[in-house]
Amino acid sequence: MSTRTRTVLKVLLSILLGLLCLPFIVYGVYLWVCFVRIHTTAIYYVDYQYGVVGLVWLLLGLLNFWLVLYAIWRRSFYGMLFLAPVFVFLVATEIHVDNTPHTSSLGADVTCISRVNSLLDSLYRNDHKFPASEAELITSITADCASRYRQRGKPLPYELVLVKNADGPRLKDTSPRPGVIYYHVSKDLQEYWVTMTWLQSDLAWTAHVESAPGLSPEFWLFHSVRRDDPAKNP
Repeated sequence: MSTRTRTVLKVLLSILLGLLCLPFIVYGVYLWVCFVRIHTTAIYYVDYQYGVVGLVWLLLGLLNFWLVLYAIWRRSFYGMLFLAPVFVFLVATEIHVDNTPHTSSLGADVTCISRVNSLLDSLYRNDHKFPASEAELITSITADCASRYRQRGKPLPYELVLVKNADGPRLKDTSPRPGVIYYHVSKDLQEYWVTMTWLQSDLAWTAHVESAPGLSPEFWLFHSVRRDDPAKNP
C-alpha cells in the first residue's frame, strides 16, 4: 500500500472515529450555554451543576479525540487502542441517558404527584370523601416533596392550587411556573383530578401540564372517581 493511500485511509478513519467524540463536545457546549443563560436571564431551569458537568464532558470529548488521533497517527498497539474511544463512547452514552437535568426533575415531579395521589386515596378511605381543604395536602407536599426547579438561583418549591366544584382537570390557563400542582375536586367530593406544570426540557421560559409531547394522559393526569365505591356505605 502506498504512502498516499495510507494517509487517505488515516484521514478517513480519523473523521469516522472522531465523530464518536462529537456528542461529548456538543453536549458540553450545550451545558455551558445553559449555564450562561440561567445566570443572565430569568428563565426557569432544573437545579444542576451545568458548568462543572459541561467542563467534564468537554474534557472527555477532547481526551477521546486525542486517543483517536494518537491511535491512528502514532501508535495503535496492534489496534487495541482503537477500542478505547469506542468503550468511552458507550459508557458515557449510558451515563448521559440516566443523568440529564431533565431526568432528575421528571423523577422528582413524578414522585411528588404520585404521593399526592396516594395521600388523596388514603384520606378518602378515612373520610369517604376527598378533601376540600388545602391544609392536609400542603403539609404532605412540603414534608415529602423536593422540587428541582429554580429561577435566578432561587428554589421554586411545589405549590398547590385547589379548585372546588370542578368538573374536570386543569389543562389550560396554567401558570408558566413549573411545579404548580392543580387539585380539582368535584362538588360532591367524590371525584378529583390532579395535574402539574412541568418543564419539557432542562430549561424553558414556560412550563406545561403535559410532561412530554405525545405522552398518554395516564402519565401526567391523575384521576379518581369513587361514587360507586361500596366502602363508603358499609
